[in-house]
Amino acid sequence: MRVHLIIYRALIILLIFSGIFDANGQNPVSNGGNGTSRLYLGGNFGLSFGTLSTVYIAPTIAYGITEKLYAGSRITYQYLSDRRYVPYYNVSTYGGSLFLRYYVFQDLFAHLEYEKLFYKDSYSGNNNPISSYDGLYAGAGYRQWIGPRAYTTILLLFDLQNDNYTFGINPFIRIGMGFGI
Repeated sequence: MRVHLIIYRALIILLIFSGIFDANGQNPVSNGGNGTSRLYLGGNFGLSFGTLSTVYIAPTIAYGITEKLYAGSRITYQYLSDRRYVPYYNVSTYGGSLFLRYYVFQDLFAHLEYEKLFYKDSYSGNNNPISSYDGLYAGAGYRQWIGPRAYTTILLLFDLQNDNYTFGINPFIRIGMGFGI
């Protein structure tokens, strides 16, 4: 129930901001485009504290190969601490991904991503090696401009492998930002 509430709140905030910036004429499409930027920096982040605490950081870089096709990379780090267990359960996850985005219609895009994650949890002990996971995601997203060179994105992604080692739920939503440089 909490996850649905968080997603609904994030969508409402995104819709409010998109309405405010469009009302002020900040949509770059109506202002003649977003300049000559083909390189974008941005990413995702998240924090939660309590019985279940997480820190999530994922900086992203993307380059426009053509006007419609973008390639990018993302570095990911996530720390999770679960105090419902004795001893506490902790896991650190890190890795990276490569992705392609193809803009089908204006700001609506198709997304394909390969991700390699490494993780080690507190229950494995020091003798166990670091484990890894390969993720393959496909889905669609929408880019909402919030300034001449800044935007937010929302993606709906499906884990194409969907096996016992899948992290999280399938499908999942990812919300992020980007800035042209």
